[in-house]
Amino acid sequence: MTSYIQNVSCFEAYQLTLKQRACPRCHSVGFLIRHGFLRGYGLGSDVVQRGWRIFCSNRQRRQGCGLTHAVLLSHILFRRSVTTVTWELFWRNLLAGLPFKDAWPVCAHGMECGRRLWRAWSQSHLRIRALLCSLGPPAAEQVANPLLQTMAHLLDRFPSLAAVQVHFQISLL
Repeated sequence: MTSYIQNVSCFEAYQLTLKQRACPRCHSVGFLIRHGFLRGYGLGSDVVQRGWRIFCSNRQRRQGCGLTHAVLLSHILFRRSVTTVTWELFWRNLLAGLPFKDAWPVCAHGMECGRRLWRAWSQSHLRIRALLCSLGPPAAEQVANPLLQTMAHLLDRFPSLAAVQVHFQISLL
């Protein structure tokens, strides 16, 4: 139960309509309240804001479910310390023909982080491919690797990976 928004100003507009929104779990209207921030590690040991927690209130005889859901910033990958910008740079390097070890950007994230992201993408790319095919067929030029094909189709259709998360309201991984 996660929603994605583009930036903080979009959340301010989202927050103004919380009482008119239905809870994604129990579908009750009028019981959502902001419940706090979601923070996590970014590059290195820096703590960054990832989003907000929204609570469906069941206090004082309200009829909400009492559960929370997350509203995340779209440039953050769910449960990862890597941003979509870093991950997109990695994919663009791979599509340009660089080998895996040279394609991963030189930053505080080690090679093992790149391998974990590759494994996670290999498990979730079919779900993303099905959503992409509902928008239209891929470009005529094809890449041999199906993981690269799906990412090429993604980058062809959307300006950024963050835009994919906002459009489909799902995590890429």
